[in-house]
Amino acid sequence: VPRVEGIDNHLEAFEPFHGLLLVEGEDVQPESYNSDYSSLTPEERAKVDSKFAGDTLVDPVKDKLEMKLVRTCVERGLPVLAICRGSQILNVVYGGDLYLDVETQLGNEVVHYDAANYDNHRHLIRIERETPLEEWFGTSEALVNSYHHCGIRSLAPRFRPLALAPDGLVEGFYDPQFYDISAGKFLVGLQFHPERMQDIEAHLADEPAVFDHPACKAPYREFVTAVKVRANVPMKHEFETLEEAIGFSGPPLQRVKAFNGRAYASHHGATNAISLLDPSAFVRVMDLKEKLNYESGLLDLRTGRKRQLLSTPAIA
Repeated sequence: VPRVEGIDNHLEAFEPFHGLLLVEGEDVQPESYNSDYSSLTPEERAKVDSKFAGDTLVDPVKDKLEMKLVRTCVERGLPVLAICRGSQILNVVYGGDLYLDVETQLGNEVVHYDAANYDNHRHLIRIERETPLEEWFGTSEALVNSYHHCGIRSLAPRFRPLALAPDGLVEGFYDPQFYDISAGKFLVGLQFHPERMQDIEAHLADEPAVFDHPACKAPYREFVTAVKVRANVPMKHEFETLEEAIGFSGPPLQRVKAFNGRAYASHHGATNAISLLDPSAFVRVMDLKEKLNYESGLLDLRTGRKRQLLSTPAIA
């Protein structure tokens, strides 16, 4: 999904979604988690701005887009893997907040950013018992890379920590109610970059990757597995004609009442589809006798009437 002003109002153009991978970037806009830089002294703010000039130039458009993507995919029950800044976005969306600068507000017991030893820097994490991270690493402690100056101050209520740094900073988290790979459920945030925990010299020499630990591949492997499972879940109901879709009155239509009983039509390549705005009730129409798209109108499946749009319908 491109970072373009207003694109968050047209996400249906990128259907279908099967999962979401969020990665690094600038600082999350402090206003997003009801904070601002007033908690820092002018001297502290100047130091942060100087040291992390590229990061403190926030990008509200990117924030808005990624937050909308998170809400959309989580509400649909799609797998989400959030790395670095992505994990901070995920936490903020569900009510958590962040340190504006870890060293300033938490202290320097643990070095979370080392410009002089950028890709080779590692620090200790303590892995929580009976979590996916313990299953992947098979140990109670690990060394991970670290490229961030912001960090999670309070974890959103729905999440459980996967690992903590010795200074108490959350280094990973997940939703235990939405973690079941066999069912396509995966909602995980990691502050570190497992994919970059490898021998840098070998990487620069274009040699085969030598990872710090075999488990570095695990988060991505499990995420991709969950995405594949989710993508292959059979549709609840399929119809050959538009009339069959309109005439259908089973349970899925009752569940869509939270979205005002509306359905929208969009183009998936050469295939037109009308889909209910509910992940458990997706209606695919293989042979449309009336062409619709999100620009020309809405179809109310309860009445079969087409309504002209005043604006593009929101997904989330």
